[in-house]
This record gives sequence, structure tokens and C-alpha cells, in this order.
Amino acid sequence: MIRPEFLYHGSREYLEVLEPRQAVGFGGRADCQRAVYAVALRELAVPFAMTFVPTGPDAAFSVDTDCSPPRVHLRNTRVMWNAKGYLYVLPADTFERIDDRQWVSYSPVRPVMVEEIEPADFRAWVLSDQV
Repeated sequence: MIRPEFLYHGSREYLEVLEPRQAVGFGGRADCQRAVYAVALRELAVPFAMTFVPTGPDAAFSVDTDCSPPRVHLRNTRVMWNAKGYLYVLPADTFERIDDRQWVSYSPVRPVMVEEIEPADFRAWVLSDQV
């Protein structure tokens, strides 16, 4: 894939600059880097702008990216429907592609635009035992 002009990052936090943070993922080394993570497709970043609260010891959150729009699968987790999130549009120039969906930047990134995300607008994307 050719480097896109812009990439997307979803967060529950409003930030002026996105700083690299240690990630803890389940997809191997690529998901556990100290970096700013981003994706080329806007819709894949949206679920990460939503606030999820565990309600049990085996709480789980996953995003099925093989469908459009993506499906958010929750177990023993509830969505904070009134908690706004943020979708960042980022310049792609400092990012490296690490797999078929993700890009990382090891340096701070200043967004070119920030969009507020209302979780209730994406209710149909969420499959949960506690919606």
C-alpha cells in the first residue's frame, strides 16, 4: 500500500499532540510498540474513540475489521453512550506501515483535524451482552 496523505486515530482523550505510548495488544510484537498507532480507513479508528467499561473479570473488547462498517464485539463490557470521543486526522509523513491495517509513528504527531465522535451514532456497530 502506498502511504496515504492522512491516517486516522481514535481516542477517548482530547489531545493537542499525540505522543507515543506503550501499546499492549494481542497481535504479537507489532501490537506492543511504544508509538502512535493509526489506520488508513476512518471507520476502523472510530471504535477506539468510544469509552468501554468492564463489568466483569472476563471483560473483552474486539473489533472485527473484515466487514464494513466494522463490528465491535463486547463481553461483560458496557458502552458509555454519552461519553464523547475524538477522531484524529493525522499527517502520514512520520508513519511506517507495520501490518495490513496499522501504521505507527515513533515521534509525536500534531493532528490536522479533530472530529468529535458521539458513540450513540455508532450503536449499530456494537454487538454486546450488555448494550
